[in-house]
Amino acid sequence: MVDAVAVEHLSKSFSQRQVLKDLSFKIPQGQTVGLIGPSGTGKTTLIAALLGMIKIDQGKIKLLGQTIPDRKIFSKIGYMAQSDALYLNLTAFDNLVVFR
Repeated sequence: MVDAVAVEHLSKSFSQRQVLKDLSFKIPQGQTVGLIGPSGTGKTTLIAALLGMIKIDQGKIKLLGQTIPDRKIFSKIGYMAQSDALYLNLTAFDNLVVFR
């Protein structure tokens, strides 16, 4: 069975600040996980990377065996934002696809 999430050596920086550094993990299908931690520790950045909403600096992400970014995966996953928000770097249509 393919993992629901597979992350290998993921890194992401914004300007001079490294938010995610060499992060690797797998989540089997059917597993429930939560992300906890103080503000500014990269939780939102990780979710945005998993959904292909931001470009990562290094590493590989697969959701249900599909390499991200791949918009076709949106029909197989769900995402609930912490609050009402739109991603300004996406078009109006892309925002609708993400939140449908």
